[in-house]
Amino acid sequence: MMRPGAIGPTQAAAMLDCPEPFLSGLVSHGLLHRRPDGLYDAAAVDGARRRNPALRLLGTPLCDRELHGLNAGLRIPAGSSGGLVIGGARYMRLWEVLDAYWRPGRMA
Repeated sequence: MMRPGAIGPTQAAAMLDCPEPFLSGLVSHGLLHRRPDGLYDAAAVDGARRRNPALRLLGTPLCDRELHGLNAGLRIPAGSSGGLVIGGARYMRLWEVLDAYWRPGRMA
């Protein structure tokens, strides 16, 4: 039974413009809080988006220059097959870049 203000993973992912499985990465990196019942507080998800500009850009394709502007250590992972090329520059959605960085076994 849903409680007022509680949303499920599908709604939280839609608010953040990312796939549902990516939510667990956001939770494990402290960027999002999941309630013990597996739901999310809609106001908390919205608040996290307002406080962290990157959470507003998760579904946006960004190039290396734009990624560097968010975090100097971010770039499109070498060897990744996702993304698109526009005007000679490669772009990848932010959630895809973060997912590649957070994947177990990735060397820094």
